[in-house]
Amino acid sequence: MSLAEVLLRWFYLTLGFALIILLSLQWIEFPVFERFTWIWFVFSALLSVILFPILRFLKTKYKKAETTVFVFFLIGMRLLLSFGFLIIYISLNHPLHNSLALPFIVIYTVYKIFEVYCLIQYSNYIDKRVKQKII
Repeated sequence: MSLAEVLLRWFYLTLGFALIILLSLQWIEFPVFERFTWIWFVFSALLSVILFPILRFLKTKYKKAETTVFVFFLIGMRLLLSFGFLIIYISLNHPLHNSLALPFIVIYTVYKIFEVYCLIQYSNYIDKRVKQKII
């Protein structure tokens, strides 16, 4: 799966997920919850898209290294950045309710599942290209 295919799938996932969020927030009258959900959604989507060029850069720079190491590194980096985002958001906005955990967990889980699948597919693609000496 090439980078263009990954980004196209990512666009479709993000668009579909945005529509689901938009429809599900129609029945919620809690502005703090809505604002956090949208901010977290945009941050998570952008962070996920950035991981693929980083993987390509790391693999082209360190061709002899195992791609699995880079995939695990990127997954760990995303985990730390996600929790960092949550801590910073809570410390800056001081929400009254702990209901922000629900959109955080749902969005994080959906993107993480799709991200791991796409990172593995893309890393296999990069490995083939490196073996063929195209990259």
